Amino acid sequence: MVFAPPVAPGTTERRLHPKVRVVWWIGWVVSDFVMIGLLTGGAIVVDTNTDTSLPTGLPWSAVALVALSLLGRTWYAFAAYRAWRYRFTAEGVELHHGVFWKQASAMPYHRLQQVDVGQGPLERWLGMSSVQLRSAAATTDASIPGISQSEVDDVRRLLMQRAGRDDGT
Repeated sequence: MVFAPPVAPGTTERRLHPKVRVVWWIGWVVSDFVMIGLLTGGAIVVDTNTDTSLPTGLPWSAVALVALSLLGRTWYAFAAYRAWRYRFTAEGVELHHGVFWKQASAMPYHRLQQVDVGQGPLERWLGMSSVQLRSAAATTDASIPGISQSEVDDVRRLLMQRAGRDDGT
């Protein structure tokens, strides 16, 4: 099935592939589980090497943290997806994202020097890629995650074509 992101009438605004929520969720939950495991393991090591004893609620606290992580990260993945949009204007690429801290940025085409397409294992499995936009200044680099495999080459070509139409001086 080919994914076509919704485009608002009269604009070129685009949304990310919906499966990007899965990639984000898995990455966040794995990092949360590693941190919870390290904290729990550290508490157990301290308990076995000292005269102190662990509170009897420690296992339940770890279970509660895992449940909170799953619920919180699920909500956040959906909220982040709803907040993410991008569009190609006549002057450049506009990016809008952020759940708590909203961010809007634009990269003019004439500043664009390199367009990279990348895929992690989850993105490859789910049929998506990320596009990295690079300029001479490191602070103006931008990334568009969750672009469908069926359209990532078109996006890259469009960006490179528009980047080459002006010398930027």
